Amino acid sequence: MLKINALIQELHYKPKAVDDSLSVDVYTVFLKELDEDNKLFTETEITTLMKHQYKIDDYNCTVKQVNLEIDSYNKYNTANLQKKNKIINTINTISENFISSNDPLD
Repeated sequence: MLKINALIQELHYKPKAVDDSLSVDVYTVFLKELDEDNKLFTETEITTLMKHQYKIDDYNCTVKQVNLEIDSYNKYNTANLQKKNKIINTINTISENFISSNDPLD
């Protein structure tokens, strides 16, 4: 199986050193792509993810392992979005009920 490190160093069109600077770049891009407006992750979740900031280059994982991690994240993200959508829907329902019950035209 191909290791991610080998792919980046040997096959990438612009090879990079696989070190902490790459880890920081990957981590930063990952968070920016997932939560550009800083509204999705809680502070606790960000703190949990920060433990990976300088370690990504150390994982030496295969493409298959990365795909499994991405699948795990997608499942987590879907559940998280569903939870947040439920909260938004509840707030909207409460707002609609409040407005209709306080409508002076009724």
